[in-house]
Amino acid sequence: MNKKKHLHSSKFPIICILEENKICDNCCDCFVCDLDPNKTCDNCAKCLDLPDYNAIIIDDIISLEDSRNKRNNSKESDKKSNRKNDKS
Repeated sequence: MNKKKHLHSSKFPIICILEENKICDNCCDCFVCDLDPNKTCDNCAKCLDLPDYNAIIIDDIISLEDSRNKRNNSKESDKKSNRKNDKS
């Protein structure tokens, strides 16, 4: 998308984002709002039907101590299972 005042300064032509086989001629049709044709697009995202927020569901909160205890318990159980396998 290029603004009308700024013409292309590159050596290679830029392809129109609305029409595949057209070279951009700075018509600025790509700046028009999809919902209101009289408005310039301001990236409000209303045309995308997305919520205004992102959410993450938190199932549980584990403290640092709980995490260490779990890790130590799993290491101890691994050691016990290795000892049983060694005796066999």
